[in-house]
Amino acid sequence: MAATVNVKAGKLLFKEGDEGGGLYIIRRGRVQVFRERNDLEVQLAELGPGDVLGTMTLLTGEPRTASVRALEDVEAIVMDSTAFTAGLGELPKWATVVIKDLTARLKSGNEKLVEASLRDRRLREKTSNVFHHLGQFACYLAFVIQNTSKVDSDFGEVTPIDDVIARAEPTLNLRTEYLAQIWTAIRESGMIQVDKSWQYGTVLRAPRPALFFALGEYAFQFARRELNKPAAKSKSAEVNRQRELFERICRALLEAPVEATAADRAYL
Repeated sequence: MAATVNVKAGKLLFKEGDEGGGLYIIRRGRVQVFRERNDLEVQLAELGPGDVLGTMTLLTGEPRTASVRALEDVEAIVMDSTAFTAGLGELPKWATVVIKDLTARLKSGNEKLVEASLRDRRLREKTSNVFHHLGQFACYLAFVIQNTSKVDSDFGEVTPIDDVIARAEPTLNLRTEYLAQIWTAIRESGMIQVDKSWQYGTVLRAPRPALFFALGEYAFQFARRELNKPAAKSKSAEVNRQRELFERICRALLEAPVEATAADRAYL
């Protein structure tokens, strides 16, 4: 038996995990097929007139493997599962085996698509956060240099940095461990020169606030462009050298073991 159903835009035709149900044939409108994982929606497909929904459940007898939402007002024909199941029973055994194999492959493919989408989102979330925080920390260091630089008898102009991370933590609302990781990436890039002063302890030699402001701007830009897309070359060798240093820092942070926590992300 068949019946016609009408579903308003934004409403669900059925939800992942629902038991059984019939086969839907879309006559009018478009729908979104998706799964929910870790409070995120992962789109599997967008379907329209002539497309069929619910075959996986009919073939396997399992609950719905995905949710379907109407993107527009939808009209669909719902075919009763009883007649469909009876028809399958009349097929040759080899045909049933082929159908089950295809169904298993489709189910596996959907699972891989969901996992790939989640990995991509996690990577984008991590990179967006870490580069945003790098930009914040770089601008904070520029401010520190502008306001706390001293003249050392051995090194000339310096900026004391013994407690720079401890001071940054309450200002930026980021954990010490996380800030230390960003600071390490900056130091290991070769962008700065750190020394010990008998007058001021650990110091940054020949500090240049403009360089840190430039790093902050670059980090914000890096978060917005594709990870594998190189920045446009400048006619200035000095600018290109700076960009190479900045990119080295960003790449190092991509491989860093410590990531922003939910608490860190709350202050973006």
